[in-house]
Amino acid sequence: MPGTVLVFPPDSDKSYREFEDAGSLLPPMGVASIAAYMRQQGLAVSIVDALAERLSIDACVERVLAAEPAVLGLSLISSTVFIAQEIARKIKERRPSVVVVAGGPHMSAAAEETMRRMPEFDIGVFGEGELTAVELVRELAARSWQPRDLDRVDGVVFRRGGELVRTQPRAYISDLDSLPFPAYDLLPDLAEFYRLPGDCLKRLPATSMIASRGCPKECTFCDRSTFGRRFRAYSVDYMVALIKHLMKEYGVRDVAFYDDNLMGSPPKLRAFCHRLMDEKLDLTWSCFGSIDFIKEDDFQLMKEAGCWQVSWGLESGSQRMLDLYRKKVKVEQMEKVLKASCDAGLDNRGFFILGGPGETRESMEDTLAFIKRVPLTNFHVTFFTAYPGSEACRTAREHGVFDDDWRLLNSFQPNFVANTTTREELDRYFKKFYTAFYFRPRIVLYFLRKLLAEPDTAKTVWKGFKALCRFALK
Repeated sequence: MPGTVLVFPPDSDKSYREFEDAGSLLPPMGVASIAAYMRQQGLAVSIVDALAERLSIDACVERVLAAEPAVLGLSLISSTVFIAQEIARKIKERRPSVVVVAGGPHMSAAAEETMRRMPEFDIGVFGEGELTAVELVRELAARSWQPRDLDRVDGVVFRRGGELVRTQPRAYISDLDSLPFPAYDLLPDLAEFYRLPGDCLKRLPATSMIASRGCPKECTFCDRSTFGRRFRAYSVDYMVALIKHLMKEYGVRDVAFYDDNLMGSPPKLRAFCHRLMDEKLDLTWSCFGSIDFIKEDDFQLMKEAGCWQVSWGLESGSQRMLDLYRKKVKVEQMEKVLKASCDAGLDNRGFFILGGPGETRESMEDTLAFIKRVPLTNFHVTFFTAYPGSEACRTAREHGVFDDDWRLLNSFQPNFVANTTTREELDRYFKKFYTAFYFRPRIVLYFLRKLLAEPDTAKTVWKGFKALCRFALK
């Protein structure tokens, strides 16, 4: 059977690419997981990570054509949709028989709209992609690679007689352990092409992992179209086995868990920590957490198990803005949890949103004061972005000026300006937040100590700090 090439497109956005050399390029875990499952099921598959390899559109096209695939799968985030469209157009011009399938987070959020606007895509996939990819390729093979009458495949959008047909949503995978390990071996070399951000890096070699899918929270700015709201986690056995695999095959010593909330199940988190200690693995790790899920007593256990940093989606220091975002936490609660984490010896990395509906100078000053008084060691702020599929996208025009150009969906330039502020004020506070946080003696000393104490990551940390300064102050 002819094979499938899965492509993670390049990104032409300069505001994002400025950080590549600073160590913020992660393996595309979704693509690697789909490829692994396809291979397990006996299908020929390869991966072209054009972003990691810095391929131009034309170079990416040549790589795909050289593989002579029957199916081209494109993984789309909103800011790369038009680049993916151009890749598909050029492939179709030279080899019209190739079936172009578009998937990824953007398609899960806006499959039908994308298919209407972009005829270069034969099929759209929404939701989790592993099972759909296998069923779809087999169905296409049975139909002589004609992308029509795919009603039996759940989770796809295709064309019939000039109309779009959306099949029923695919049920979420309940047993994540049924999936094989992501196909790291089909990606470019981990050490050469992928790098964790400098502020999320303890030792080298390092990589990222996903330990769960789904998030039950109801934040207005998030889209849950791909993995849903039901929290599902890999078992402790699976996670530890994958860590051992990464350590053996790639020499990994530091892992950053990038799923929404490793702490979604406190009992499983504790079991994971105990297992790591029992195994006596030479591993340091970091994760993302949610203020309202963590039990403060668990911080010391996490520290003993090798955790060194927790990244928090704090969003704002204004209670009014937290309520508007439906975070369902209190400012005082955030302060208490951050202090407990710090007291246990963990670094706190905070993520904030600037410019959401209802944002005012007063709320931005509240956030600025919060950032200064809580024990954060790393800090990030991005502009509020109304992503397709989120409640914020559906209601944006009720609260301000909204530009729905998908090319703006990168969080580094606002596609929305609330009617309670101005673009100029947002730009001013964006820089003010970064300078107020990073140019303090405590934070400068923290990074100096990190540079001295962790020599194998010093170069990456230094690059990251310089890139951050350039981006914030330009």
